Amino acid sequence: MTDTEPVDSLLITPAQIESKLCEAENNEDLKDSFNELDNYLDREDKDYNKRKVGAWLISFATHAFIGLLFSIIVFTQMNNEDKWEYPPIQTQTVIDQPPVVKQEKLPIKLEKEDVVKIENPDPRADDKPIIPNIEIAQVDTEIELPKGELDNVSVSELGGKGFNFAIGVGAGGGGIYGNRFGGNKRKAAISGYGPRARGAESVINNGLRWLVKHQGAQGEWQAVDYYKNCDADNKCEPGQGNKGDTTIALTAYSCLSFLANGYDHSSPNTFRNVVAKGLDYIISQQKADGSFGERMYEHAIATQCISEALAMSNDSRLREPATKAVKFLLMQSANSGSNTIGWDYTSPNPSRIDYSITGWGLFALKAAHSAGIDVKGSMGGMKYSIENSWKLANPNYKNLDSYTGKSVFPYVWNSVKSVTEKDHLSFVAATSLSFLGHKPGDIMLDTLLNDMNARFLDNDEYKNNAYALYYASLATFNTQTKFKEWSEKFVPYLIDIQYKTSDCHGGTFDYPNQKFHGWDTSRVLIHNYYLLALSVVYRYKITLH
Repeated sequence: MTDTEPVDSLLITPAQIESKLCEAENNEDLKDSFNELDNYLDREDKDYNKRKVGAWLISFATHAFIGLLFSIIVFTQMNNEDKWEYPPIQTQTVIDQPPVVKQEKLPIKLEKEDVVKIENPDPRADDKPIIPNIEIAQVDTEIELPKGELDNVSVSELGGKGFNFAIGVGAGGGGIYGNRFGGNKRKAAISGYGPRARGAESVINNGLRWLVKHQGAQGEWQAVDYYKNCDADNKCEPGQGNKGDTTIALTAYSCLSFLANGYDHSSPNTFRNVVAKGLDYIISQQKADGSFGERMYEHAIATQCISEALAMSNDSRLREPATKAVKFLLMQSANSGSNTIGWDYTSPNPSRIDYSITGWGLFALKAAHSAGIDVKGSMGGMKYSIENSWKLANPNYKNLDSYTGKSVFPYVWNSVKSVTEKDHLSFVAATSLSFLGHKPGDIMLDTLLNDMNARFLDNDEYKNNAYALYYASLATFNTQTKFKEWSEKFVPYLIDIQYKTSDCHGGTFDYPNQKFHGWDTSRVLIHNYYLLALSVVYRYKITLH
């Protein structure tokens, strides 16, 4: 008999037993197979081919034992799979970061060796970020908007691939600045502007390029001589300048336009070094007491700028100058009891609360709060100030109707004598209330919006007041009241008046018949008002909804 022939007393052969062992699906199958093998061996003639059977058994038992162990491990793990907690798979790219440069006055300045420049006739436009291996989109040097229907205008976001590197109290998807980045930015533009979104984005991008062309060597934007920084032909006109330090104010405005569109000084983006140089300049001008410039006007705007940059980037080097600036801002406010009620041009003056300055002060406090800086309960004081001034300017306020009633708001409040003057800043008050939590249905907010719309929207007067347009875009977007009507007018208007050339004017705006105080300070001022108005759909998340 050969070792493959069946034994009369067995129902199964060794080969069949081996096959069953290999095909076993669980421990019970293995056990049955080994029992059959034991029966076979017990009933087999012990003297039958003893040497061959012994060799076969040694080989078979070795393989079977290995198979049994493997089967036990596999099936035990499968049966208890739901009890295991698998750690997440993490990938990490290790990149060499340059050392932090310690500086006394310029805490965020970039060293030359940290910058790899992209080929471009204007080296200020396209510096590669310090973080390597991040591909960023290049900026065309020729500024010419495509013609045709708005839906057919092609535009790409200049900041690259939609990364959201923003961190901090006010940043990221859940913060008030969350719509400035990546996919949120595009969604916000489409939601806010609909078919006009592409046209608006194109105007913004070309407007930012115009700012790049006119930035000074120290990172500043000047009021009078800004045009000298541009190498293109057909120069823009010089500005007239104004009181105070206009360079600090205009540099802060310009940085705010970049920040409003998600371009900060630290995340990989096309304009990163432009913003970094602007912030460097602003911080280099800060005095020991925390102040910027000569007046509260430029101080408030500069404070807002560095506070927004801090909230977006969480750059710890900005925290000290921002905190000092907020401390000085609060020290210079007039007070009524414990309430911070507003600012005059220079020193605290309860006899002259100037709401053109106080509006910027409120924006600065809002930005500082979003960056986690203590603003000492000043928001409550701002509410007190606006409400009292509004009641004085509108003695019949109890009889107003939210749907048809209109109310005014003063330029100046004398809190000592309880009088107001020049009641024409309804747009400043409406915007301020939207940041202070007032909602549609509030009689004060509703009637101020009604006055603003009647004066600037219904008769197209916004075309002659870039300052009012900037505030109105914020007020109507934040409250979602008539923003569609506003955007249907001002977006096509700004597309139409933007210069579509490649000379010094290319990317800026033709703005005839401006009627607000200070409009002739500089083209840089009105240019930024228009960019900030267009950026409103992703500058802040809607505060009331």
